[in-house]
Amino acid sequence: MNNNKESNFDFKDLVDQGGDVNDLLDQDNLSDDPLANEVVNNDDDTDIKFGKNISKKKSSSRANKKFTTIVVIGVAVLFGVTFFIIFNLIFNRREPVEPVSNELALDDERVVALYDRVKYGARGPRYYKFVSEPSVTEKNFTNYEKFYYALSLTETSDFRETGTNNEAGVVEYYISSAKIQQYMQEFFGDGVKYVTASSLNYTFDFVKEDKNSGQLNYNADKKRYTIYFTDKVEDEAQNIETIRVYGELSSAKLDGDKIVIKEKVIFPKCNKNASNTYDCIIYRDYENTVKIDEAIGQDPNHIFKPSEYESANVVTYTFKPNARGSYSFESSKLTY
Repeated sequence: MNNNKESNFDFKDLVDQGGDVNDLLDQDNLSDDPLANEVVNNDDDTDIKFGKNISKKKSSSRANKKFTTIVVIGVAVLFGVTFFIIFNLIFNRREPVEPVSNELALDDERVVALYDRVKYGARGPRYYKFVSEPSVTEKNFTNYEKFYYALSLTETSDFRETGTNNEAGVVEYYISSAKIQQYMQEFFGDGVKYVTASSLNYTFDFVKEDKNSGQLNYNADKKRYTIYFTDKVEDEAQNIETIRVYGELSSAKLDGDKIVIKEKVIFPKCNKNASNTYDCIIYRDYENTVKIDEAIGQDPNHIFKPSEYESANVVTYTFKPNARGSYSFESSKLTY
């Protein structure tokens, strides 16, 4: 209760003094109490809206604070990620990984040995199977051809004396059927199939008793082949007129556990002219049907290089690993 008498007005006294109630309401000494003012002015719509605006301002202020907080956190996270990336780029540099090459050098001893096998020719020109047939696998070989290539791997020490001589005094030699099977598997792979030949004539790359050729005969009782080396087969002449195919190793690589070798081949056909040189037509196929170039007036000892001919044929040889830790022929394919 306020004891200040000067601030208290009695409506009754005012009326007794001839005053008007409205005069009282117009006086400046109205209560400063907001609640009192609200009671006095509760019929004024403007004051009610003002109260609501205050509430809206408070809500807006809270929303602004939340938005500001989110922005600050987002900027901090972005800064942290950027710093982490830059730090790793500067201090965690990795050495570049060198690509693994599957290419093999052309003078790699495995490549040289495998290439020599497929271009083999006893005492002269190579055998033409791989350069004349579009594709070759073990199934494409005749029984004689299998012996031809298997026996190309034999060495002079594989043949031993039986202790017998023929009527002419020539020493008889033998090679075991197990040895033949070993070379069959070495050339064609572990699953090779062949028929034991009763007899066959063969010329070897080595000599026995100054001879290199004879007839192999199978002895079923002793499971071995016997032979009398009875003939000497001379090397065939090799010149521009007799060589039918020129081959050149062009690439070699590892393909998984296999070795793939590519050979470029061309087939010149040369005839001697009036000046004792040779005029040649270069073909890309064994049948001499696709001409790719001409070479006029060539020396008889000229050697053609397939790598100089863009249209040269390509033979692709694939070799697979075998049980002995080496590689055996799997297939060949001509690319025209």
